[in-house]
Amino acid sequence: MKKSKGKAKKVQGRGSRKWLIWSVAIIILVLALILRSYIFLLVLISLNVLTSTLLRSLRRNQIGIEMVMFSTVMSGVLYGATIGAIMGAVSMIIDYTFATRISPFALITIPSYAAVGFISPLLSFMSITTLGITVTVAYVVISNLIIVGLMGGQLHKSLRFGISDIAFNALIFATVAPFVLKILT
Repeated sequence: MKKSKGKAKKVQGRGSRKWLIWSVAIIILVLALILRSYIFLLVLISLNVLTSTLLRSLRRNQIGIEMVMFSTVMSGVLYGATIGAIMGAVSMIIDYTFATRISPFALITIPSYAAVGFISPLLSFMSITTLGITVTVAYVVISNLIIVGLMGGQLHKSLRFGISDIAFNALIFATVAPFVLKILT
């Protein structure tokens, strides 16, 4: 009788591996079908992480390209005031975290986005384009008045960020938001 020296035989064969892959795929499919209404929230969170990480150099130059407003408004309109408020706050926390920046202005921006998420469904009588642009302009004006007027923020930086943020969000809410809303409703 020969002894095996140092080499262990594979316990799993190809059939076991295929079975495992198919099992995992079926479980993912079932979960996706059960939780399909919440998959969009995961997509939005992923978009926030991606844009915050990839565009961090633009943010440091006060360029307002972000997915926080889109995520907040769409979540509020699709899932209600509470989810909208939570998504607004979480999206802004994600933005600060993944853009590797922290600011005392977070005391204004995080609750402001939560408020936007909370009021968005209340204003859903507007078209999604009008709603998105309206809350973006209101957010920029109110938050910048507080940041510049009461917290010592620099006017030129706030203007540069605000103008580019309004332009970017106007583009997103005019093109992407109606398409997404049509698919999800």
